Amino acid sequence: MLVVVTGTQRRGAEVFGENVAKSLGERGWDVSIVALEQSATDVSIAAEPLVRRSEGISLRGLNPTVVRRLRSIVRTHSPSVVIAGGGATLKYTVPALVGTGTTLVYSSIGEPAYWARGRVSRTALRILLRRPDVVTAVSHATARQLTEVFGVPPDRIAVVHPGVPADLTDLEPPGEHDETRVLFVGSLSTEKDPLAAVRVCASVPNTALRLVGGGPMLEEVRRTASGSAEVVGPVDDVTPYFDWCDVLLLTSRTEGMPGVVLEAMAAGRPVVAFDVGGVAEAVVDGETGFVVDKGDEAAMAEALTRLGADPAEAAAMGERGRAVVLSTFLLEHAVDRFIDALPDG
Repeated sequence: MLVVVTGTQRRGAEVFGENVAKSLGERGWDVSIVALEQSATDVSIAAEPLVRRSEGISLRGLNPTVVRRLRSIVRTHSPSVVIAGGGATLKYTVPALVGTGTTLVYSSIGEPAYWARGRVSRTALRILLRRPDVVTAVSHATARQLTEVFGVPPDRIAVVHPGVPADLTDLEPPGEHDETRVLFVGSLSTEKDPLAAVRVCASVPNTALRLVGGGPMLEEVRRTASGSAEVVGPVDDVTPYFDWCDVLLLTSRTEGMPGVVLEAMAAGRPVVAFDVGGVAEAVVDGETGFVVDKGDEAAMAEALTRLGADPAEAAAMGERGRAVVLSTFLLEHAVDRFIDALPDG
């Protein structure tokens, strides 16, 4: 089996691909993992990149060099199954597998209608989506878009909610703090809207915000948040930051099923999030956190205020979220779902 991810950066799709590859290997599968490109960060997953940063090769369009290199990997390893994990992986695996007869499983990790908004890009994605033998969707919201917008037959789609490692569930409940400690974890990019997190927390008294992650907006976020929030940048291990915080804030404009939400729940922290993608499939509004209308920063600020005013209830919400993860969203559950989705699983 070959797992293909877009880059080596420790983002949600890449980390989940790495976790799936490792877990399948532990279950006796012969699994290799490659990334299309080496990301511009030193915090990396364990995947060999097909393209090094120093080569200056872009994944935009369809680069024939990347196709040839991926095809060479397929010929060398002769996998019976190739798993393409979101991003640019589908447009490269489809031509790389021409004539091989290899089973292709495509993991749709976000909201495809958000990323393919133009007529040309939507048409191209519709055509590419005809090739996979199975399309896994990280949420029911993603599955609906695949069918309603891109015409993928429902019987070729399997909803495979991601999962998180069990060790996150060992974190202690948050301690007593003089302020409400709020954590943002994710790419500092437009779709994650980290500046919304800065604005929301600036409007809530007695709140401390930390932003963890790298990306194209890193310097802009640092300038904007100067004096009002701490911008940590990319890290290899987010566990200490979950240990630090009281609540996770998710301000994304689009998501599939955000792994960071599941990680926060596993750590026993309540989540305050915009209602995007499959967020509401994990966070039970009013029980394990608050899910507010997309873009409603005032409602998000009100939710943080409520949690800050009642730390005991916030902690109880976090523990209820941890119980949800233990029953449904551990990595072992995700791997079971993924194996069940495979054509011969």
